[in-house]
Amino acid sequence: MIPFKTSSGDRNLALEYEADVLFWFTKTNWQPFGVIGLGLYQNVMGDHGKDVDFQWHYGFGVRGFVARRLALRFEARHVMTDTTVQARGLASNIEILVGLNVLAWRDEPEPPKDRDKDGILDVDDLCPDTPGLKELQGCPDRDRDGSTDAEDRCPDDQGPRETKGCPDTDGDTLVDIDDQCPKEKGPVALKGCPPSFDGVLEGITFELNSAKIRPEAIPVLEAVAEQLTKFPKIRVRIHGHTDDRNTDAYN
Repeated sequence: MIPFKTSSGDRNLALEYEADVLFWFTKTNWQPFGVIGLGLYQNVMGDHGKDVDFQWHYGFGVRGFVARRLALRFEARHVMTDTTVQARGLASNIEILVGLNVLAWRDEPEPPKDRDKDGILDVDDLCPDTPGLKELQGCPDRDRDGSTDAEDRCPDDQGPRETKGCPDTDGDTLVDIDDQCPKEKGPVALKGCPPSFDGVLEGITFELNSAKIRPEAIPVLEAVAEQLTKFPKIRVRIHGHTDDRNTDAYN
């Protein structure tokens, strides 16, 4: 029931019947909305008599929940009716409404998802389908070396980030999975293994009937000495033999 006063000073009391369509803009606790609707005004007393008039309206408002199913509602509407003299056309007025909504039911909000059950919500989880660590934003790290399994070339062996999570046991800059000799230092060119010599060392000769080394053999021996100095773990076996310039018995 609405008491109102016209611009000419007439007073009236009316019942209002209406059907509304509401458009909710958000699903937050405070929800702005738009409304359009149709209805009837029925004058029950006053200077305009007891008649029924068509009206239509539109407006905007906001509803805020103060309890699970209880909300305050504030609304402003522009209402037009044909209650004035026909020559003047439709009447136009503004309604300011304050009300209390009691909901018979309210949709439960969808709980935040955590598909992998690791305690990190999917919206914050970089690996939402695999349980992981909070410090790695939900991604797993089986060897606990600080590199996620997806980034770790060696997910079951601890290693630094600089080598993508792989260890380098002998410290020769070649990680163990690429090192054919992971416990011995060696150059990358030899796949991490120390140099080795296999075969006969040519060019070391002696003077006839003497243990004196010939001058042309000196550079060969110096090259061998240089390699032995660089790689002290190299093992060398030395064998010597005579030539065939004398009899078997003499040799």
